Amino acid sequence: MLVPISWLGEMVEIRGTVAQVCDALRGAGIETEVHEDARPQWDGVVTAKLLSVEKHPNADSLTVTQPTTDGTTPRHVVCGATNHKAGDIIALATPGTRLPGGLKIKKSKIRGERSEGMLCSETELGLGTDSEGIIILPPDTPLGVPLADVLEAGDVILDIDFDFDRSANGNKPQTHPKRRGVDAIRPGRSDRRRERPGGQRDDGERVRKRGY
Repeated sequence: MLVPISWLGEMVEIRGTVAQVCDALRGAGIETEVHEDARPQWDGVVTAKLLSVEKHPNADSLTVTQPTTDGTTPRHVVCGATNHKAGDIIALATPGTRLPGGLKIKKSKIRGERSEGMLCSETELGLGTDSEGIIILPPDTPLGVPLADVLEAGDVILDIDFDFDRSANGNKPQTHPKRRGVDAIRPGRSDRRRERPGGQRDDGERVRKRGY
């Protein structure tokens, strides 16, 4: 059965990484593998605050910005968007970052002004096709943290075999993953009737398939 980990999170409290969740479920006698990881790759993209936004001296359509990831130390980044202003919290792709579309960010000069990164739009982050403006984050967003920590996107699809029983190989399944030292999942409420991907409710009643 294919199960989005976000759906699993509605039933139990998830702690730890995807790998830890899979280990915990296996320890409970439920064979689990990652079927698809559809999360965008945002390594190197962090939150930053724009200290200033000025017109580019050599290009009317560009701006020269000073984003900071610690609140004081500025970087210089040339940007082609127009929807940003000083004080905005944005997503900054630092040099060395490879964005979901394959673009690698490097230090460069754009029309004579140095640029040390990129202010990201939805398109660069693989979130959509809106490239008219950069993403503006809530004003209380912490600075200098990975974008993935403050902006959820995509999902991980798990392949779960509820018929798997480790006791068939002489090993009794453990029903409490936490006792194995993996505090990855905690049971949630069991008195609620929930639909399961694949078209079943907890009481076995057939329902419309969701398409997973």
